[in-house]
Amino acid sequence: MSLFFNKKKNVALVLSGGGGKGAYQAGALNALVDLGIDTKIEAISGTSVGALNACLFVQNKIDILNYVWLNEVSEKILTTHSETLFDRIKNAVENYDFPDIFKDNVLSFSENGIFSRDGLIEVMDKYIDFNIISKSKIELYACAVHLDTLKLKYFKMNKLKEESIKEILIATSSIPLIFGTEDIDGKTYVDGGLPIYGDNSPIKPVYDAGYKNIIVIHLFDIDILDESDYPNANIYQVYSKEGMAGILSGVLDFSEKTAKSKIEAGYKDTIEVLSGLDFNN
Repeated sequence: MSLFFNKKKNVALVLSGGGGKGAYQAGALNALVDLGIDTKIEAISGTSVGALNACLFVQNKIDILNYVWLNEVSEKILTTHSETLFDRIKNAVENYDFPDIFKDNVLSFSENGIFSRDGLIEVMDKYIDFNIISKSKIELYACAVHLDTLKLKYFKMNKLKEESIKEILIATSSIPLIFGTEDIDGKTYVDGGLPIYGDNSPIKPVYDAGYKNIIVIHLFDIDILDESDYPNANIYQVYSKEGMAGILSGVLDFSEKTAKSKIEAGYKDTIEVLSGLDFNN
C-alpha cells in the first residue's frame, strides 16, 4: 500500500456493488455533478453495479445514467429463464448445500444462474460507449473473483478492446446463483463483491496508486471502511444513515419506484457529506 499520497493524483471515486441498490449511487453521482466534484475525479474503482455505474458516469452524460435507472433496468436486468424465479430459488434451496456455496454444488448451478444476462448486455450495448471507456483519461478499475482459486483480481479497463471491457463488466456483476459466470482469457470469474473472497468497496487500486482524496459510495453498511487503515489519504464515505434493504428487497429490487427513492436518498446523503469541501488543492 502507499505510504504517501501522490500530490499529482487528487480525487478518486469508489463505487460499491449491490445490484438494485446501485440507484443510490446514481443519486450520489448527480450530487457530485451539482457540487462540481465530477470534474476533479481522476480514477474510479467499482465492483459489480458500481463498475457499470462508473462506465456510464465517465461518459459525461448524467442524464443517460438517470434514464437507465428509471426506465431500463426494471425491465431489462432481471430477465428470467424459462422457469419462474420462485421455482429456481426453491430448487436451489432444496438441492444445494449452502455452507459450501462458493466451491462445490452451487458453483456448478450458478454457471447459468437464475436470471438471463441478455438484458444487462442489451443495456451495455445501448448506453455504454466502449471507445470512450477505452480512451478515457480517468483510470477505471473493476474487480472479480477467479472461481477456481477464489482469488480476487483487479482489472484496469483503460486501453482495452470493447469485448474485453464487456467481459470484465459481466464478470464483476456475475452474482452466484443470480447470474451466470464469465470467462476471461480462459479463466472463470464471478462477482467481485463475493463475500469473504471479494472486495465490494474496492479502494485498493486507487489507494495504492496514491490518490489523496478518495470518495466511497457504499451500498451496504457492513462495507464501511476503517479509515485508519489508509494513512495519508482523506477518505470520504457516503452511505445511507437509514440502512438499506437486504437481498430480495434491495439487491434484486430494480423497480422504478424503488430506484427513484434510492436516487433521492443517494443525492441527499452525498450533499450532506461532501458539501463545502474543497478538492482544488
